[in-house]
Amino acid sequence: MFIIRHKDVIITIFRQNGTEGKYFNLYRAGTALLLGLGLILIEAYIVMVIKDYSAVRLGTIGQFLTVWVINSLLVFAILTDIKQWLSKRGKTELQHEL
Repeated sequence: MFIIRHKDVIITIFRQNGTEGKYFNLYRAGTALLLGLGLILIEAYIVMVIKDYSAVRLGTIGQFLTVWVINSLLVFAILTDIKQWLSKRGKTELQHEL
């Protein structure tokens, strides 16, 4: 009996259309934007705890966006490194099986 999982079908469709990995990069970028925003909240909380503040003013919208972009780029770089590490790990495991 031949069973196809949903994930395999999507990867096969991407390979046929020549757009393999295109949408996965968008998911990684979107995840980086959300986690970058989460990092701002964590950083603000740490400052509030250390300095015993009840609120933190993040400044103007330009300063807020700058911090958000920097945090998002940091998270994107970490996610890219994790993706490459996982792909290398999978290839070495395949070599050990041979």
